[in-house]
Amino acid sequence: MLRLLVPFAIVVALLSAFLTFMVLTGLTPIEPTPDVVRSFYLLNAAAVLLLVSIIVREVIQMVQARRRGRAAARLHVQIVGLFSVIAVLPAVMVSLVANVTIERGFDRLFSGPTHEVIQNSLVIASAYMQEHAQLIRGDILGMANDIARARLLYDQDRRSFRELLTASATSRNLPGAMIIDKDTNILEAADTGINLAYSPPAPDFLTNVNESEPEIAVLPDENYVAAVIRLRAFSDTFLYVARQLDPHVVSLLKQTQAGAVHMPSSRRAGSASR
Repeated sequence: MLRLLVPFAIVVALLSAFLTFMVLTGLTPIEPTPDVVRSFYLLNAAAVLLLVSIIVREVIQMVQARRRGRAAARLHVQIVGLFSVIAVLPAVMVSLVANVTIERGFDRLFSGPTHEVIQNSLVIASAYMQEHAQLIRGDILGMANDIARARLLYDQDRRSFRELLTASATSRNLPGAMIIDKDTNILEAADTGINLAYSPPAPDFLTNVNESEPEIAVLPDENYVAAVIRLRAFSDTFLYVARQLDPHVVSLLKQTQAGAVHMPSSRRAGSASR
């Protein structure tokens, strides 16, 4: 059994070292994510542990043979020493290659122009979100003024008022526009023909909303930007509007943010100091 275990352990160690080198250097379709790297570390550790256990067993048998004065014990010592060097060498090579490869890979990925590209992408994506926040602020202020002037129409002719609300939302490219009360019940909604799944604010949130400045929320996870404002000439009534964001831009923003989060802390600190 031992005769088969020894070559098996050596083959496993060499194969583990080879696969680790291929993955860490990007020569395979497997992406070297932290989970993948940890898996290969565990595989290499298991191979090293198997080799060490075999070496320890051979050393124990060698010591016992020398104590008994068994013939060829010196030759046995030389064979065990040679096997130990051959067995440990792949593990040492894996450690050296892994450390050098990972360090250089991170240096190349998170320094210089690449780091600046990531930061610039974050700035551009954030500017896109802020631009939409400012646009919807102007839109909801304009709509709120139109609706306040149409209070009599709201009381006397709801159909005409709904048409006015729809026209005001459509002209401002707001697929979602509704009038809600303090309990977020929908009193009227613009019929823009565009189904936009969005959630109105919580009733507790509405208590802090005033008539002069809207509350704006950019929600990239839900893929829209929303705003709410208290309506003048109405009692505890609010205008709530929403506009979709470009899903492609939002997806790129999330990817860029995820890449920035996984940057090594030393790189981020160095960039901040500069």
